[in-house]
Amino acid sequence: DKGNIWIDDVTRNSPFSSYGMSISGGEGGDHGYSYYLSGNYLNQQGIILNTSFQRYQGRLNFTKKFSSKADFGVTLNVTHSNTSAASINFGANSSWLTSYVFLPPTMPVHKPDGTYATFNPDWYLGGGNIDNPVAILEKETNVTPANNVLGNFYLQYELLPGLKLKSTLGVNFIHQRNSWYVPSDMPTKILNNQMTGNTSSKQTNTSSLINENTISYSKNIGP
Repeated sequence: DKGNIWIDDVTRNSPFSSYGMSISGGEGGDHGYSYYLSGNYLNQQGIILNTSFQRYQGRLNFTKKFSSKADFGVTLNVTHSNTSAASINFGANSSWLTSYVFLPPTMPVHKPDGTYATFNPDWYLGGGNIDNPVAILEKETNVTPANNVLGNFYLQYELLPGLKLKSTLGVNFIHQRNSWYVPSDMPTKILNNQMTGNTSSKQTNTSSLINENTISYSKNIGP
């Protein structure tokens, strides 16, 4: 009997799917316009149990001519994503006692009664109890939803033949919130009669604004 193979217990096949659609159109002339609108959905299941990444994304490109001298354009990208991360130890030497890489094959995932096994025979002084990696992956949650808005706008005007003034504005807004939760019925909590849960939440908001104003001149010289 080769015993328990922990890397097989915490990993899985990880399917990937992505779907997208787009539309575009416009018309020419001194008052013409063009547009391109697209949407995309991506779903990546992680190779580690109960990990994943989902993303919804929309994009708009739009240009408009007000006259033969003035035009306007915008590029807008909006994204919502959700990341489910793993809280297990992947093999750091500082925490080798709970790392699935170093857990012995003589330690099972479950006890005969179906509850999670906790006894690690390789612990110091002849063994000790831990939350095994499968219990952590199946019971703890570590999720981070995020929203990102990225936009670029410009307005251009031809002051004189060949002389153009262009003003651009770039904006970027990012909001994300990480939530981590350890339930009260983790195996070592039950074993030690410590029936309390743990949770934490961290929120981050970032914004930036960039404005550029340029003058350009072009002239053809030649026959």
